[in-house]
Amino acid sequence: MTKSKIIFRVAKGIIFTVTLVIVLILSTFILSRVFNKNNYAKVFGYSLFEVTSNSMYPKLETGDLILVKERKNKDYQVGMIITYQPKMGTKPVTHEIIGRDGDVIITKGIDNDYNDDPINVDDVIGEVVNIYEGYGKVEKFIQNPIGLAMIFIGGLLIFEVINLLERKINKE
Repeated sequence: MTKSKIIFRVAKGIIFTVTLVIVLILSTFILSRVFNKNNYAKVFGYSLFEVTSNSMYPKLETGDLILVKERKNKDYQVGMIITYQPKMGTKPVTHEIIGRDGDVIITKGIDNDYNDDPINVDDVIGEVVNIYEGYGKVEKFIQNPIGLAMIFIGGLLIFEVINLLERKINKE
């Protein structure tokens, strides 16, 4: 077997593995959301949320995607950015902890002039551990029929290029 055939097979295997892992992770989040009685998915203590307001500007902007990690109740401290499920309302809220007294937590949006109603630490979903900026633009692109078509055609082109390279390497 030639060196180019080995390199091609390894590259093809890596592409396949990465694609499979991405599909499995996304499928796990989707299934968790379907079967979870809450309005969010939690997989291995992690949840994903899209920021829907600018109350946390400049740290978070509308359209950012945040990764939230579940922590032990005692670990939530002043200064942390957390996501919690308010008693009133259906959407989780992401704000900064500005005060804590036992199991009572006070939060506030950085760009807000007022504090939120106090919450119980049991209502906290988790701490924001990563921010993926600009996710909203990607989501809008995917939801647009032209964007979806471009992704589909791009995927087909990638597989065609792989097949073309494979045929060329097999001829050698």
